[in-house]
Amino acid sequence: YHHHPENLKIYLKKKFWMGYWRVFLYKDFKEKFMRHSYTPKTVYFRIALTGLTLLIFLLNLFRLFPFIFFLISFFVLFLTTLNFSVKTFMKDKIVGLLSPIIIILRDFVSGCGIVFGLLNLILKKK
Repeated sequence: YHHHPENLKIYLKKKFWMGYWRVFLYKDFKEKFMRHSYTPKTVYFRIALTGLTLLIFLLNLFRLFPFIFFLISFFVLFLTTLNFSVKTFMKDKIVGLLSPIIIILRDFVSGCGIVFGLLNLILKKK
């Protein structure tokens, strides 16, 4: 068991910084990339899918992608949250219903942290 902050804002801020610093950890310890036990492989997939879904949505605003691509991508993203959400729903109905939103937000801010970490790493090299 482990504890998460009770405040969503604090939780998401923590996830952002974990994503940010993960970039530097993997830079120094390449053998740890996707080979540690505390992050399920599905999280990496969901972070990438969340970014892709957002990109498709933004491109749709400029009419560069049909809206159906966004809907399909978001539906697949939502489906990836269901395993956890169903288990959570059995313990706490409200948290179970809210968990897809929380999971998607968590993966989005983690992805933002990774992107900012990568940008920082690239800019420091120059």
